[in-house]
Amino acid sequence: MIPVRKGSTRVPGKALRMIGSRTLLEISIEKALTYYRSSQIFLNTDWDDLLPVAESYNINFFRRADHLCRDVTTNDEFMCDFLKHMDCMRVVQLLPTSPFLSSVEFAKFCSIVENHVYSDVSIVSVGSHRIGCVDEFGDPINFERSKVNPPSQNMTAIYSYATVLMSWSKRFFLKAMDERGSAYHGNDSNIYFKLKHLSLLDIDTEEDYQEAVTLSDMIDKVRTN
Repeated sequence: MIPVRKGSTRVPGKALRMIGSRTLLEISIEKALTYYRSSQIFLNTDWDDLLPVAESYNINFFRRADHLCRDVTTNDEFMCDFLKHMDCMRVVQLLPTSPFLSSVEFAKFCSIVENHVYSDVSIVSVGSHRIGCVDEFGDPINFERSKVNPPSQNMTAIYSYATVLMSWSKRFFLKAMDERGSAYHGNDSNIYFKLKHLSLLDIDTEEDYQEAVTLSDMIDKVRTN
């Protein structure tokens, strides 16, 4: 399931922004097609103008209700709505905001999903950081100020959500939403899948987008030389 909201405010029209010769949406659909059949892929959106895009790739168009497309709408809410309409065991969410997600890492993530089709574990993509980290109050998370700083390879890794790839069991998700009103973060049995390097680039702002365009141009030049 590829979620796209028409009213993106930080990067207007983000799904149709170009990276090289393709839009962010096209990049994500083509990535999904490297592992899944078109009949298994759903574009979840309130943006009716994207219907021709879905049709051109022969993927499913799921029209999201308008009340689930506000700035305050949570992933829990629109995923819950989506799963209530799906006859499935598990869903993979692929965000169209990480255009450099590698096909190799995507395939590895999906193979883990296949091995847990019938379980209730949630699978979350993360980035690994072996560097000193502090919390919002400036307190150390993985080091002690009174001790010598160890080599970075010996530091305790800190993991941050990448979110470009997430997977949940339908049974778990709907049950958790019913019992506690949230399911996005899974539970204690989560599997954390580490992404590397460019796969972690996420377009959230105009500055992010411009950086992605510049990076794409540089990659194309290297390939053509």
